Amino acid sequence: MAKARRCPSPLKLPPLALLLLLSLASARGAVETFHYLSYIVEHAREPLAEEFGSLVQCARRCLHTPACVKFSRDHGSGLCRLWPLHSADNPLTADMEPLYQPPLPAGFVRSKDPTVAYRARLLDLQGGKEAIVASCREYDPEALPASPRTAAQFRDLRTGVLRHISAYLVIGIWDVEEERVYRDIVTGEVVTLPVTAYGSANEDNDCLGMNNSHYFLRAIPCGAFKGHVCEYHPIW
Repeated sequence: MAKARRCPSPLKLPPLALLLLLSLASARGAVETFHYLSYIVEHAREPLAEEFGSLVQCARRCLHTPACVKFSRDHGSGLCRLWPLHSADNPLTADMEPLYQPPLPAGFVRSKDPTVAYRARLLDLQGGKEAIVASCREYDPEALPASPRTAAQFRDLRTGVLRHISAYLVIGIWDVEEERVYRDIVTGEVVTLPVTAYGSANEDNDCLGMNNSHYFLRAIPCGAFKGHVCEYHPIW
């Protein structure tokens, strides 16, 4: 009869070595939570804190600082700066630099198109274009009003973050310059709408709203909104 095979004994580590391994795993997780941006981005003018440390120490400090959304590190001096979201008291700086930050701002959901993520905001808003842009940028300086470019993006937005929303939320597309010529409200780029998407027209209403219905686009007034949708282009 064949002998039963004995399972090897679990590896036993001294407490100090085990603690070191756990610490290394935690540090690696801290760094991997953030992703280095290879392009230059804006951030708040005044940092939450400044300190010298390694990349791991900077990442860990930002993770454990509630208001920290991204950080920068000078590789020459090792000086880390922890950055909050900008505000009226702490506006965006004109001195942009490469930053470390999470792939997605909190609350954004990546669509089936991995190049874009969306977040719906159910917030009464007045003020038109400037108000929508400012509202989206409250999530991140790179976030903007949603402006789908393809039929797939329109479909993913309707069946994704809007799937339970029947109210029409404004998106970042309008025809304020020329009737039925739809443009991105920020860049002015012409946007082609899906043929079956447009449910109702009104020459007095220049903004577009979306919801979860089959006819999910509707012309709505540009002065006040019951909600809007923001988009963010993930960094990986």
